[in-house]
Amino acid sequence: GYKEQRELDGLPARIDTLERAAQALQDEIAAPDFYSQPHDTVRATLERYQTATRELEATVERWGELEERQAALRRTRDDA
Repeated sequence: GYKEQRELDGLPARIDTLERAAQALQDEIAAPDFYSQPHDTVRATLERYQTATRELEATVERWGELEERQAALRRTRDDA
């Protein structure tokens, strides 16, 4: 429906934003001096990275589900 189409239309931009955020955190974690920071800072950054990657995975999965539903609807219309 309309609501799902709007969601689907917005997902590529959301995925791009999440990918950039996860990459920025990954770059921060990969820095040579990352683990020399205070423990709380390291822990918080690692948690933000885990949250970002989980959200990215869920968003990509949702995008795939919506794409699949759209394709099924197109097939149904084409068969009619």
